[in-house]
Amino acid sequence: MIKLLTRGSIATGMLTAAALVWQVTQAAAWSLEESAKPYSGATIRMVGEALPPLEALKKMAPEFEKQTGIHVEVETYEHSEAVNKVQLDLNSHRGKFATNNHLVEISKFMNDPALRDPTFEPEKQLYQTAWHEISWYDGKEYGFPFTVLNMFMWYRSDLLSDPKEKEGFKAKYGYDLAPAQNWKQYRDIAEWFYRSDQDFYGTALQGKRHEALWYEWLNFLYSFGGDVLDVRSGSQCGPVIVNSPQAVASLEYYKSLLQFSPPDSLNYFWDDVMALMQQGKVAELIMWNDATYAVSVDTTASTVVGKVGFDLVPQGDGGEIGPGEGWT
Repeated sequence: MIKLLTRGSIATGMLTAAALVWQVTQAAAWSLEESAKPYSGATIRMVGEALPPLEALKKMAPEFEKQTGIHVEVETYEHSEAVNKVQLDLNSHRGKFATNNHLVEISKFMNDPALRDPTFEPEKQLYQTAWHEISWYDGKEYGFPFTVLNMFMWYRSDLLSDPKEKEGFKAKYGYDLAPAQNWKQYRDIAEWFYRSDQDFYGTALQGKRHEALWYEWLNFLYSFGGDVLDVRSGSQCGPVIVNSPQAVASLEYYKSLLQFSPPDSLNYFWDDVMALMQQGKVAELIMWNDATYAVSVDTTASTVVGKVGFDLVPQGDGGEIGPGEGWT
């Protein structure tokens, strides 16, 4: 309920109502079909990682084509392949995605009333931090976040709450067994549950020479108070601080966990460690949020549904962190 107490407030209410009517009228006047008419017969090409959002968009493409007459080609690849595909196309100037002007500011289209749906207000509807970090460069906007992912700790909640495990753990380490809140606890838990003779491991590292290794280590790097570059924004460069004492300490700690990880860990990336958790062969690990369904819900693939818990990455000198990454 809105109370109008003065002439001024009544006038304000009338202006607000008038503005709302104007917005509704403007929105009703705009349509995707009309907006797309000048581009009927054109082709839009998209390339990206084979993740559920892009796969869903590929399924939606026929409806878009029906409404607009614009053909849509969606190419999905594994993460490394997607990155390499774009880089090769841009560098060669011969690929499908390469033009003389590789990137165009999205404001060119957002400021065109014939193209922009007036109900789309990214300044209000998007998470601003994610939008600016993923889709802006040097103060200019080039797109919108398509996926925003972060990593956190997965752990076997059934084992951490098992009375016998709790009793034995406390007798050895002097404190209660619970989801790790810091890296000492994380290492202790990994050591306690390392039982290679039973094909069960305390943790599982993504040690393959692959982006997975980089992304996993960043959790340790940031929580130890380190960083790669001394910057405040992703569009800035240098100075390089990846060899700082904090960064070195995070790497030494990360390497120390290898002894509690499966022997083939140097060949693992994210799919491999996820499979280990699904098979009930690991006690804790650091993994992506978008894969939680595969272990906690999908009974056709996971043997540990109902037995997995999730928490923030253990805390170090850098405080609580949650590294994120995404496609735009």
